[in-house]
Amino acid sequence: MNSGEARRWIEAHFGSLARSEKSKNTPIADEEFEKALAGLRFFSLRRNKDYLTIERFLWAGCAKFDRWFAPSPPSVPKSYSRLLNEFADRLGNHERIPMNSPVFKVHALRDEVYTEFVGKKLPLGKAYMAACERFQARLDEIPVPQNDMKRSELLTAKANLRAILSGLTEGLLITKLRTTLPYPLCRQPFRLSLEWEGLSVSVKITSKFVTPREFLVQTQSPYAIRPFTSTRWQFGETRFDIEISGLIDPSIQVDPLQIPGLAVPLDFWPNGMRVAYDIIDMCCWALRGNSQYVGLWAPAPGDLSEIESAIQVAGRPEMDFIRRANPSLPVEIFLPTDEILEIEVGKVSPVSWHSRCRAAAEHYAMHGEAREAIFWLNVGVEALLRSRMDAAIAANNVNVDIDNLQGGDSYWDEAKRVLGEQFPDISEEIIWPSSRKKPSLFQQLKIFCKAVPGAPDFATVKTAYARVAQNRNDLFHGNSDATISIEDVRQALVNFDWLDQKFCNADC
Repeated sequence: MNSGEARRWIEAHFGSLARSEKSKNTPIADEEFEKALAGLRFFSLRRNKDYLTIERFLWAGCAKFDRWFAPSPPSVPKSYSRLLNEFADRLGNHERIPMNSPVFKVHALRDEVYTEFVGKKLPLGKAYMAACERFQARLDEIPVPQNDMKRSELLTAKANLRAILSGLTEGLLITKLRTTLPYPLCRQPFRLSLEWEGLSVSVKITSKFVTPREFLVQTQSPYAIRPFTSTRWQFGETRFDIEISGLIDPSIQVDPLQIPGLAVPLDFWPNGMRVAYDIIDMCCWALRGNSQYVGLWAPAPGDLSEIESAIQVAGRPEMDFIRRANPSLPVEIFLPTDEILEIEVGKVSPVSWHSRCRAAAEHYAMHGEAREAIFWLNVGVEALLRSRMDAAIAANNVNVDIDNLQGGDSYWDEAKRVLGEQFPDISEEIIWPSSRKKPSLFQQLKIFCKAVPGAPDFATVKTAYARVAQNRNDLFHGNSDATISIEDVRQALVNFDWLDQKFCNADC
């Protein structure tokens, strides 16, 4: 926005108390606030009304990007720290006497502390100890409002940040994460000590056993029953209490570990969910083989219940307690009915192999198992393409030898054709080799798209198939155990579906 556009936008949204209240109850995009703030640099204050309008706008921007006031957002974009700092500075410069800006400045400083110290091993080294002292000095410089309510609000914010800085300097700050899995994992409680990303971690694992009432075999306390094989019937639950020696930001946004991807903020995960899942996964794999560990399931992100996070500093109660729903578990509320719905299915045809593979891939993707999802998508896409090519060649009576299409001779057929067009006499005299080397699916698609009428453009098909097969070779041949992102899985699903709809579905 230029100066005039920013002025009109700010007046339209904050030019009066009524407009400001309406804007408060109407979602405004982050980008709009940022653009208006940039244009505000040239905003002249000719009237007291202009002063109040700007003050309402700056306060609204601070409130929007300040995550430390309740209710806490499910997750926080990384840009919020910078935006809060910019709005708080502008509000502080705008206010005639310190009133609202001091508490926002404390919270902006707290964002800086998190940026500086998240993931740092305790006890801190000399450089980070000096940084703590600088943050403490900056905190002391923030003025205290004269208004009783604002002063109390500020002093509470300062005390919380001082406690965090004290916990860091003393090496006694602990980040806590708590969640539950829907199946039992251990016969007795475990307490594990481990290292995660350079930080010391303590994990308490406690299982509770409950036999489903539908089972014939039951037992009474103190005895319990657990299954010997994997089953979707669950015989209890397991609670994880995770204590990390150091500062972790559980609220910052990170990429999701599974589909479905929903609208923001659910399309982004709070970092606490990823950290908890990562540590739980490490624990479960480390415990396999222990006689007291009875877990049969490899934990998936969707298995985590709601997650609790808090900070513990010696001598103080827990701070910043937040309870978040698992963003990978969207739900629907509906009204059940006992009315029977009659459905005439008729003759049931077998579901195609590629469709079953696609369903398996989506199932694994919803559990956050990206490697398994990519595996089944590639099995399915190869079945899809080969079945469609076979059907199209047969339907069009095309002069393409199926054996050659699936063998290596098609390479020499192409060479013979090119040479025959340029030097027909020489071509007939050459004894062409016969190769049993199987061409890649890319080569088969190229030959097919040239030979079969109505086949899609090879370049388009190649692009779609390449997106599905992007991680195929390393996965199939065991060359790498690198993480596959859910975004790669999404793109593979989209391109699989395009091939299913467009590749010789009816036109070839």
